[in-house]
Amino acid sequence: MFLNREAGRLSEPVLRAFLALAMFGSLPVFGNLASVERCQGDCICVNWNNGVEVRCPDFGAGSGGGGWTPTAPPPSGPIPDNNGTYNGSGQIPPPSTPAPGQAIPSQPTSYVERLNSAKRAASNKLNLRCHKDPITQLPNCWETTCTMLLANNPTHQPGRNLQGSVIYRSGQTYSVLKNGQPYFPCQDPDPQMATIVFRDVARGANDRYVFLCDRFFSFADPADTGLMLIHEILHFAGQGEDLTPVVGVGNPPTTNQISDAVIDACEAPQEVGDGYPQ
Repeated sequence: MFLNREAGRLSEPVLRAFLALAMFGSLPVFGNLASVERCQGDCICVNWNNGVEVRCPDFGAGSGGGGWTPTAPPPSGPIPDNNGTYNGSGQIPPPSTPAPGQAIPSQPTSYVERLNSAKRAASNKLNLRCHKDPITQLPNCWETTCTMLLANNPTHQPGRNLQGSVIYRSGQTYSVLKNGQPYFPCQDPDPQMATIVFRDVARGANDRYVFLCDRFFSFADPADTGLMLIHEILHFAGQGEDLTPVVGVGNPPTTNQISDAVIDACEAPQEVGDGYPQ
């Protein structure tokens, strides 16, 4: 593992690799597989490399727009109106009884501390960016490229709300079905297939449970683990994923592409659109 010693955290190429490993243990070909930029005024455009997905605000009202388009829309052109690469009904099931997986171990205490640090880091990225108006002294707030990455999702809730609904469980002994057989993502003997964090897709697109492997707690910097959690919160919101790099309506991006989009949008979020009083 190569570390950026000056920053005290993973270098960006290594972070991209570990975010990819976090889901299904696939090492990416290094390079930008997706990028995010501001577009259409108060929207963002996610470039999946073979098309663009526009995501515009619709939190709470369901009145926004967005979707996938083969080419980038002009600055003032029509916004596509389809589900893009999201899936799911948007209905979030209540917590399960009993809960799947195991509780996060209370010992060593570093496990709980590092999870809490990662959650705070993710929350900071998913919150609005606010500044005091120099005249009124009241806060004006902006969406950012990171908050907008979850725009137009089927739940019609912003990431700052969704992240509080996620339930984190230990997945160290949790099994999922793979090729019809039980598979333990946290226990794959191949170190290049070592999963860090995952969701059980069989539980549904908008299931709130995220499973952490013990490897997750070996990362000391919450700037890295916070991005891993945002990747999973994006899935909780309905972000689809498959194994083919071709993207379109009903054909979602790969885990590597999603990880690149998360890094591009959330590592250094940019303000989007016009600020509004809070």
